[in-house]
Amino acid sequence: EIGDMRLTVMAALALADELSEVKEKLERLEPELAKLQEASVVSADRAQATQAAVIAALNAAAERIESLARRLNQTLVDASVPMG
Repeated sequence: EIGDMRLTVMAALALADELSEVKEKLERLEPELAKLQEASVVSADRAQATQAAVIAALNAAAERIESLARRLNQTLVDASVPMG
């Protein structure tokens, strides 16, 4: 039985050592995880701002194209009206 107890104690010590290593690793990784999460939020905010800027630029371009099309159509209408 003493041999079994020694094995149990050795196993418990090995598990305690492994648990200690895992806790240390977790403590090292938690700040890194926080930084990555913050970077993810910043990246998402930038993506949203970029998307809004692209949408605004496309809307402005569409309005300009529509304005040019109206002016061209009016020019064609004016040119086709007989004078006199």
